[in-house]
Amino acid sequence: MEHLLLSKKFKFDIFTDSDIILGENWNTRIIEEIKNSDVGLFLLSASFFGSDYISFVELPKFVNQKKLKKEIISIGIEKFNVGGDLRGLEKYQIFLYKGKFYNELSPKQRIEFIIELIKQIELKLLKRDFISN
Repeated sequence: MEHLLLSKKFKFDIFTDSDIILGENWNTRIIEEIKNSDVGLFLLSASFFGSDYISFVELPKFVNQKKLKKEIISIGIEKFNVGGDLRGLEKYQIFLYKGKFYNELSPKQRIEFIIELIKQIELKLLKRDFISN
């Protein structure tokens, strides 16, 4: 995620569940962050699809939009059954590096994965006319 902050084209404001502070209502915070987001960046793995909260609370706010307002960026982190139930993400291209998931790559290839991913994210956002720096 830190690599996104190096972008010369965009200023990314990144939210993850680790930003939720002790005692905060986590559900309310996540829903508010989704509401205010322009992009959903999904780090796909079997665990991702196995989460009821992700599948039934978070994902529908992106994949069930009547008119796509929020960009969907799916990234293959750990190999999973791509022929399974992808909860609406099956119609969106999943980013892999040379056909491989992140966890299948060598340390050198993982850096290449990240660099190519950032390039692809910037291209996607430029095509969608997001405001750049």
